[in-house]
Amino acid sequence: MTLVSVMADTMLLPFYPQFFEESFGVSDPAHAGWYIAACCTTVMLCFPLWAKVARRWHELPLWVVTQSVSAVLGVICYLTESLLTFWIVSQLMLMMKASYLLIYPFAIRLEGTGKIGGFVALFAVLMHIGTISGAVLGGYLLQFWDGRDAYLVMIASDLVQIVICIALMLALKIRLTEPGYTPEEVADTPRSPMVLKLAVVAMLFYFSVFLIRPFFTLYWADISFAPWNGEFPSSLVYAIPAIIALLTVVWQRIKAPQLTSQQLLIRGLLVILVGLVLQGLGDPLWTVIGRLIFGWGLFMGVVHIEVLLFANSRPERFGEDFSRVHLGQNIGIILASFAAGALVADVSHTAVFAAATAGIVAVVMVAWRLGVFTRAAGPEEPDHSINDAEEAIS
Repeated sequence: MTLVSVMADTMLLPFYPQFFEESFGVSDPAHAGWYIAACCTTVMLCFPLWAKVARRWHELPLWVVTQSVSAVLGVICYLTESLLTFWIVSQLMLMMKASYLLIYPFAIRLEGTGKIGGFVALFAVLMHIGTISGAVLGGYLLQFWDGRDAYLVMIASDLVQIVICIALMLALKIRLTEPGYTPEEVADTPRSPMVLKLAVVAMLFYFSVFLIRPFFTLYWADISFAPWNGEFPSSLVYAIPAIIALLTVVWQRIKAPQLTSQQLLIRGLLVILVGLVLQGLGDPLWTVIGRLIFGWGLFMGVVHIEVLLFANSRPERFGEDFSRVHLGQNIGIILASFAAGALVADVSHTAVFAAATAGIVAVVMVAWRLGVFTRAAGPEEPDHSINDAEEAIS
């Protein structure tokens, strides 16, 4: 279900500027940035509401209902010629799809706490495979078919998920009105101050790395040459960081890193800087090399911010602390969507690479000032080590 959902829902992410121009005649780059920001905001605000609904209603029947509504709304998105109608209906569709994020705690509850590490590793691999597949499929559809056809794929993915949910309900003997489970109350234990510091770092980090995403395929089309400047080749270049992340996951399963998470985070940020500079040179070859380098650094940054979070949290506060850092991530992504559209519209495609480079420099400075690189878990914080958290993540 995760693989199908991620693949379908990320198809248009690299191609919204082309999609809006082809489907609705809107060529303003800022429009795509506003739309991506609206999508992130919708999911960010609706997910906590679905989490409350899941306390009273089991996730599987809930998904059957929300994915069914999502499929109907997807049909309207495919058929409409009105930009306003598309905006409204697509956001309603994302409201329904936000309920799917509940699969993470649901799967952990099925697996049991003793298998969390293996589940997280599996989930990371599936997310990367889904992202790669979605980008490639989206590029293929825009180059050889029609951008609207992506919504037919989304509708099909909703139907597949509905069938799987119904099959699971029958296997687990869950009724359509099955009640949910009330989560345990968080124990009254001291909260680590490092969590909020990591939320700030995560906000700056995700703002910087997401600046180059919305218009990268347009940038590649400008600097490359035929036949490599079509939507399908652009999607392959866009997917390079996800491919590198997937290969890094496999490599670390074979040879575990010997450095601490602080050291790996610093190294990842410095590598990202190099990758951003190379991508902004305007040369196709250096851009590909930069994407390869950027992909490794991005993986290090994403993973080890999360590792440090769990190392400075307690098991009874994992959910609450993760939600704080996740909020910081989403704020960064939303701000990046606005900023990217404005930079491309008012300056140039290369401006986003310069701004992202400055942003990563800011991440290094802020993280250093807040003690993220040097401070381990203190006496008021948990006593389990960074290595324990690393083992839980990968």
